Amino acid sequence: MFIQILSPDGSRVLNELRDFEGLRTETCMPGGFTVANFTAVRPIKQYWSDLVAFNPIRIGHEDLTVWEGYIDQPIKSLAPDKIAIQCLGWSARLKEMGYEPADETGYIVPVGGEAASTIITAILGADADLQLSLGTIDTTDYVFPEGHAFMWFPFATYQDMLDEMNTPNGWEYAVWENGTLSYQPASTTVDWHVLTTDCSDLQITPDTESFCNYVVAGYTPDGATNLSVVVEDTDSQSLYGRVVKKRLDIPGYCFNAADATAFGTQYLAETSTLKVNAEFTCNRVYDSNGTEHHLSEVRAGDVVRIPDWLPTEEVLGSISNIGTFPLKATCYEADSNTLRVTPTSFVSSVEILFSRLSIMGALLD
Repeated sequence: MFIQILSPDGSRVLNELRDFEGLRTETCMPGGFTVANFTAVRPIKQYWSDLVAFNPIRIGHEDLTVWEGYIDQPIKSLAPDKIAIQCLGWSARLKEMGYEPADETGYIVPVGGEAASTIITAILGADADLQLSLGTIDTTDYVFPEGHAFMWFPFATYQDMLDEMNTPNGWEYAVWENGTLSYQPASTTVDWHVLTTDCSDLQITPDTESFCNYVVAGYTPDGATNLSVVVEDTDSQSLYGRVVKKRLDIPGYCFNAADATAFGTQYLAETSTLKVNAEFTCNRVYDSNGTEHHLSEVRAGDVVRIPDWLPTEEVLGSISNIGTFPLKATCYEADSNTLRVTPTSFVSSVEILFSRLSIMGALLD
């Protein structure tokens, strides 16, 4: 693998490192490239003009980029000839930068009839100081009801704004190569295959914390009086044999029962089916043609399938996605050449049962 250190404007390569230790890269969703760390083998008494804060970093293998960001903290170690480098991915810009309206009245932003994608383009896309470009911005997302508004206090971070606007959609936003921001639904296309023989420390558990099938959604018809409506998914309640209630904090201002009901319905569409969380380490990964790829190529948002983990088709019937997981986070360790992944998937109660049986069988083996 290689690590390229670029000039501050990213136009030229200052240095390409081949002699380094402890390389670790991380991605997450939402987010994109998040954190990378490595140790440069260099005399610590010498000044190195390339290893300075904010210089862009590109990490890859052969001619493929697998992580991008910038140096956050170069730390000279007490150990001789080693400098620990901590890097942040481009997604950190969403935490560092925030909304600045033209005047004090701009902190209340009317969004009635608009979608989050429109606001992203209008605000984030127009901020040159953010130093990010817009990539795929899907425009089929939820349209906020008329009269809806957000209150973004002075310098609310762009990440907070994205999280708030994304509540009705539950989509994915990420910053990848060249500081490009994307906003779109989670992928359902399988990107990678992993065999159980190449996995270790496989852990799969139902995510009961995020599950609910009954919400109390609040609204304020006059901006002061607090009222609420109940929205529930009776099919989910029958399927799982229980009612799980939560309060829904609607982002921005909601002025009537119909809008609160719409928010609640959209929210339950994402939460009333029990998710299964998984985490495992793998040392090989393949594409759909069976060709092995470098583990560092796998990133959050990709979809992984474990084909030899599934029961037979006769047992499965119409169920086909037990061993298929969208990835919520990845962590690649170069020294051991291993990849730790944290997938998330929506599955039915029947699939959870098969998952438990598969885990039990693996443990017994």
